[in-house]
Amino acid sequence: MSLYHLQARLIEGPLVALTRDEFQSRDTDNWLEIVALGDQLAERGFTVWIYDHGNTAAFPSASDFRLVKMIEPPPRLRPCPTPRSINETGKPRQADRSGSP
Repeated sequence: MSLYHLQARLIEGPLVALTRDEFQSRDTDNWLEIVALGDQLAERGFTVWIYDHGNTAAFPSASDFRLVKMIEPPPRLRPCPTPRSINETGKPRQADRSGSP
């Protein structure tokens, strides 16, 4: 069993009718390799979670996944606006040009 497990997901479109839904996973013992792959996937728009398999001494065939790193895509590639950028109607806020905060 490998030391690290990577899961990556990329979704586009509304949850009720996704236009794109991709999933990738990898296992490896090399930390630098798995982080480099995670960075590459995040640059393509994936959200990446890297897990440590944990201590398998008690149950050699089992895993005790522990999240050790999460890598998000850059803001330009994120599939939806952040909650702070949505007003009460559920639509993105328009930029305020009045100069007041």
